[in-house]
Amino acid sequence: QECRHTPVCLLSEAVPISLLRHRRRSRGTLPPMSTMLALTYDETFSGEEVIGSWAGTVQSIKEFAGRSFFDRYELSTASTQAGGSDRDDDSQSRAAGSEDGAESPSKKGKNKQKVEGLKLSDNLKDKDLYKLLEVSEGCSDQELKKSYRNMVLQHHPDKKGADVTEADRLFFISIQEAYELLSDPARRKRYDSMQEFDDDIPTNFNKFRDDFYKEFTPVFERNARWSGRRPVPQLGTPETPIAEVKKFYNFWYEFENIRDPAANAEMDGQEFFDLEEAECREERRWMERENAKIARGYKKHESQRIASLVKLAEKFDPRMIAEKEAKQAAKDAQKAAAQAEREAAERAKREKAEAIAKAAAEKEAAEKEKKRKEKEAKDAARAATREARTKLRDLIKVPELAEAIHVAQFTEFVALLHTDECVRLREDTEAKLGKGGAVQVLHDALLAKGLTPIKPEPEEDVSTTTGQEEQEISEDETDEARAARLKREEEERIAEAKRKEEQAVIAAKKAAEKAAEKAKREAEAEKKRAKEAAKEAAAVKKAEERARKEAEKAAQKAEELRLKEEENKRKQQEAAKAAVEAKKQAADEERQAKIRVQELEWQSKIFEEQRTAYMDSITDEDMLASVKKAVEIPGVEGALAALKKLNPEEEEKISRCALILREAGAKEIDLAFPAPPQLTVATALRNKMKKLRLRVRKCIAGVLADSYTAAKKVHPTYKAIVEGSVEAASDWKAPPTPAEILVLDEPSAAVVEEEAAAPVAEVAAPKKGKKKAAPKAEEEDLDAILADMGLQTQADDKKKKKKAKK
Repeated sequence: QECRHTPVCLLSEAVPISLLRHRRRSRGTLPPMSTMLALTYDETFSGEEVIGSWAGTVQSIKEFAGRSFFDRYELSTASTQAGGSDRDDDSQSRAAGSEDGAESPSKKGKNKQKVEGLKLSDNLKDKDLYKLLEVSEGCSDQELKKSYRNMVLQHHPDKKGADVTEADRLFFISIQEAYELLSDPARRKRYDSMQEFDDDIPTNFNKFRDDFYKEFTPVFERNARWSGRRPVPQLGTPETPIAEVKKFYNFWYEFENIRDPAANAEMDGQEFFDLEEAECREERRWMERENAKIARGYKKHESQRIASLVKLAEKFDPRMIAEKEAKQAAKDAQKAAAQAEREAAERAKREKAEAIAKAAAEKEAAEKEKKRKEKEAKDAARAATREARTKLRDLIKVPELAEAIHVAQFTEFVALLHTDECVRLREDTEAKLGKGGAVQVLHDALLAKGLTPIKPEPEEDVSTTTGQEEQEISEDETDEARAARLKREEEERIAEAKRKEEQAVIAAKKAAEKAAEKAKREAEAEKKRAKEAAKEAAAVKKAEERARKEAEKAAQKAEELRLKEEENKRKQQEAAKAAVEAKKQAADEERQAKIRVQELEWQSKIFEEQRTAYMDSITDEDMLASVKKAVEIPGVEGALAALKKLNPEEEEKISRCALILREAGAKEIDLAFPAPPQLTVATALRNKMKKLRLRVRKCIAGVLADSYTAAKKVHPTYKAIVEGSVEAASDWKAPPTPAEILVLDEPSAAVVEEEAAAPVAEVAAPKKGKKKAAPKAEEEDLDAILADMGLQTQADDKKKKKKAKK
C-alpha cells in the first residue's frame, strides 16, 4: 500500500533483492530507511538479503494513466458495478456544465467558457423554438421573456386542473426547455446557427431586368438575424434620404456577425474533434486548435459572404449610383471650369504677349520711318545747300564780278555760308548786277565773315603795257640806258616773279590748308554720318531681330499649341478607340461569364436531380452486389492485390480502389467521391451525399480487407490507377446546356456600332477651350437596352427619318 504509485522493478537472479526508492521531488531528499522495501524475486532464495541504492531492471510494467483513461474504463467499470447510477449522474453533471459554459481552471488560473455542442431533448427535436414561444427570430431578451410568461400563464398544467393530459404536460415542458435554451445567449447563438439558412446572394442581378428593392430587401432582412447590434437599419425605398442610405451601408460594412462558425461547419458536414476523447491535456489542446482552425475558415467565409452582399448591393443601388454620378458630374464640372480658367489665362497671356510684340513692332516701324524722313530732310537740305552754293559761286563768272573777286577766296567764303545766306546773298548780288553795286555787296559779305577782299591782277594788261613802254623807251633811250633799264626791269621781273611765286606758295599753302581742313571737316561729318547711319542701321537691325524673334517665338508657340492639340486629339481618339474595344471586350467577357454561371446553375440542378433520384433508389445490398460483380471481372483482382502491396495511405488506398471498381463497371462507386467543385450543391443534399459517401467508402474498405491473388502484371486498364496517376474525382459529365435556358442581354449590332462610333465622332470635332471628358466605365446605352426589349424610342425614329431624307 505504501508503494501504490511507485514503479516496481523486477530483479534478475544475480541481484535477488531490489530497492523501491521513493524520491520526493519537492525537496529532493531521500526518504527514511523505513520506506525502502526489499522485494525478493525468488521465494526459494536462501542467501543473504542485501539492501542497495540501485538495482538494474530486467522487465518493466507500463500501464495507461490519465483522466480520459480513468473516465472511459475505470469509472465506467465502477459505475457498471454500482448499477450505473453514479456514472449517469456524473456524466449528466459534466454535460450540463459543458452546455452552460462551466468554468474550468487553466494552467494560469484563468477560466474559459466554451460551448462545444448543443443537444436538444426529444421534446424539442424537429421543432422551431421561436414558433413554439410565439416570437420572431430577431426578438430581444425582453420580448422573449414577456412571451414566455404569457405562455406559462396559459399552458401551465395547474391552470387546466383535472383536464390536463400528458400531451399538455409535455408541451409545457417543451416551453420551459425552449425558454431555458433561448435565454442563454451562447446556447441561443449556437441554436440559431444550427438552423437551416439560405446563404444565397443575388449575384446574377440584372439592373435593367430585375427590381433592386425586391431582390435585395429580403436578403438583408434574412441576414439581419446574425447582427450583434440592434436595431438593424432597413434597405429603404427610392425616397430614402441619401444620408440614411449611407448609414445603412456603413452599418453593414461594419457588420458584427454573431453566427457560430462551428455550428455552420457542422451543418456543412465538417467533422470536429471530440474533446472528451482526448487522452491528455496536450492532445485536448491540439484538438481545440484544430477545431478553432476550421471555425476560423468558416468565419472568414461568412465575413466574405456578407462583404460581397454589401458591395453588390452598393454597386447596383440606384440611389448610390445617382449619388456617384452627381459627384462625378460636379467633379467633371469643376475640372472643366478649372481647365477653362487655365485656358483663359493662357489665352489672355498669349494675347497680351502678342499685343506687346505688335506695339513694339509698330513703335520700331514708326521710329524707322521717322529716321528715314529725317534722313531724307537732311539729304534734301544738303542738296539745297550745295545747289545754293553752286549758284552763288557761278556769279563770279560774270565779268563785272570776275575782275573784282578773287576766286579762291570767294570759294572759301561760300563754304562758310548756310543755304539761306547763299540764297539771300545771291539775290542781293543779282539785284545789283549792272547797277554798279554788286561788287560792293560781295565785299561787304566777305568783311562780315572777317575776310579781307583780295583783288585779282590781270596778266594780259601788264604784258601789253610793258611792250608799249619798251617800244616807246627803245625809240628814245641809248644803249646804256637801255641796258640799265633792262637790267632793272629784269630785276623787277625777277622780284615780281619771286613775289608772285611766294604769293602762289602762300596761296597754295592756304588752299592746301583749307582743303585739308575742309577734307577733315567733311571726313568728320562723313564719319559722324556713317556713325549715325551705322547706329541707325544697328537699331533697325536690332528692332528687326527682336521683331523676328518675337514672331518666331509666337510662331513656335502657336506650332507647339497646334502640335499639342493634335497630340491630345490623337490620344483622345486612341483612348476612345481603346475604351470602345475595352467595352466590347468587357461586354463579351461579362456575357461569357453569365453564360458560364447559367450553365453551372443548370448543371448543378441536373446533378442534384440525378443524384437525389439515384440515392433514393440505391441500397447497400445493390451496392455490395455491384462491387462483387466488378471484382470478378478479369484484371480487377490483380489490380487490388497490387494496390494492397503498394499500401498507400488509407484514404488514398480507398480512393484508388473506388476508381478501379468504377472502371470495372460499378458505376455506383462514383458516390464515393464528392460533387465536382464547380457545381453548387444545396447544404441538405451535400450532407446526405456525405453520409452516403462514408457508407460507400466503408463498403470499399471491406472489399480491400479481403485477400486477392496477385498477378504477374497489372492490367493496363488499371495500372495508372494503381500507381496514383489518375485523379480521384467524380466522373459525372454534364449534358449539353440547352440554348433556351440561356437568357442574355445582347445588344443589337447597330447599337454596338453606334456606341463604337460615338466616342470617335466626339473626339473628331472637340469644342475649343474644353477638354473632352473621359468615358464612364459603368454607363450603359438605354436605347440599346430598350431596343433589345423590343421597344423603340423617339430618338431612333428621328435618326431613321434623317437617314431616309439623306
